[in-house]
Amino acid sequence: MLFSSAVKTIEKYQLIKQDDSIVIAISGGADSVALFHFLAELKSCLNLRLHAAHLNHKLRGKESDNDAEFVRQLAQQHQIPYTLHAENIAVKSKQNKLSLQAAARKYRYRFLRLVAQTQKANKIALAHNAEDQAETMILRLLRGSGPEGLRGIQPQNGLLIRPFLETTRREIEEYLNKQHYVYRTDSSNQETKYLRNKLRHELMPVLLKDYNPRLQTNLKQLADILYEEDLFWRVYTNNQLVMVLLYQDSEHVILDSRVLRTLPAALQRRLCRLAIERLAGHLQAVSFIHIRQILDLVQKDAGEKIIHLPRNIYVIKQYETLEIRQSRPQSAPGGNEYALSVPGISELGDLGLKIEAQIAAVGELAPNFTHKTTPKLCYLDYDQIKEPLLIRTRCLGDRFQPLGMDQDKKLKNFLIDSKVPQSQRDGMPLLVSGGEIVWVIGFRISEKYKVTADSKRILCLKVTDTGNRLYDVLSHRIYPVPNFQI
Repeated sequence: MLFSSAVKTIEKYQLIKQDDSIVIAISGGADSVALFHFLAELKSCLNLRLHAAHLNHKLRGKESDNDAEFVRQLAQQHQIPYTLHAENIAVKSKQNKLSLQAAARKYRYRFLRLVAQTQKANKIALAHNAEDQAETMILRLLRGSGPEGLRGIQPQNGLLIRPFLETTRREIEEYLNKQHYVYRTDSSNQETKYLRNKLRHELMPVLLKDYNPRLQTNLKQLADILYEEDLFWRVYTNNQLVMVLLYQDSEHVILDSRVLRTLPAALQRRLCRLAIERLAGHLQAVSFIHIRQILDLVQKDAGEKIIHLPRNIYVIKQYETLEIRQSRPQSAPGGNEYALSVPGISELGDLGLKIEAQIAAVGELAPNFTHKTTPKLCYLDYDQIKEPLLIRTRCLGDRFQPLGMDQDKKLKNFLIDSKVPQSQRDGMPLLVSGGEIVWVIGFRISEKYKVTADSKRILCLKVTDTGNRLYDVLSHRIYPVPNFQI
């Protein structure tokens, strides 16, 4: 016999489909045993492949061992394959400095995903019910969660599915009693030292009796509304990310803080959360306070600020950019000099650059030739160059005459005026000729080496950023690599 609320939930969220392979998380308690029988009844009509999985937490001595034995016998009785595993959660809790509940959750989900991977299952069924949903929402409200947290437990999250999420505990008990199904009772569920148990046995009865007997129904409706609104926000936020995203790879995400600060606060928060989630793959331990710290950084105009979030996530505000990365930023490597092959291609080792050099007489240039320098392409008067041409990082006292200026300027001051973050200045690659700076790569050439009407030969240099060095330095001005045709 199938109860209608679970069937409606499955149909509503498309939780189970024909030929699914499902791992059933079963503790031996009422909810998970009901889920086991429910899916066993669905097995033949949907051609499901089922596998029972039980993790013995070793927290209740003989009682825990008896739970595992009960699950083994239940699975064998219904000819459903199973996996039993024991994990000393008390030891893991101390080793990982986690509460017992947090450690149990961590290792339970790790175990279930491993079983799913081993069994090539595409779903993991969990037995959370409507009361669990209501309790979770109240707990998150008490902890100060925002709208995304208050949407509660999700019907589906990756491999995880929850067919009973809109089914009440009373319906589950009626189903078990009517079918005479036996289940185990966890004695620790009565201990009010755990916050959820305290809420379940002390606060919820008072709220239901003295304040609103429809509280669980109302919370379910709120969860439905927040779930649907979150779906909208997720799509909208992903679409809006293109406005502020400057660069992304496996190590960092860079946002344009100038654009970000012009957006509504609600969208700013979600964009920051999305950027962290894209980088780290999750938002664990990232709270409202952390997001507020990031948005406070966004409002600051100058200087370089770093905040350290949980899970080794760093957020760096550098002038017009907001960089999120999973390691503390380091100054770029320096101290080496590299000679350029002219003409030719030069690989510049730990600077992470490749530079292609070509020389052309003015008469050989295309009719539409422009000698305008971009961050990754520059044109120089080759007859002013003294070889060898070298690439190095800055030295104390470096000066040069930036294009368009009539006198020299300290390189340090030029980089500050150009809003290069302090952490990147020492690694700024420089093109040097005869001891003079010819090009601050990515920014500006020297006035002394520019192409003029009197130039006879043009040196063209194209930079390929093999190590993402220029993205670190120029994260607020990402350019495509120009076509290299002269």
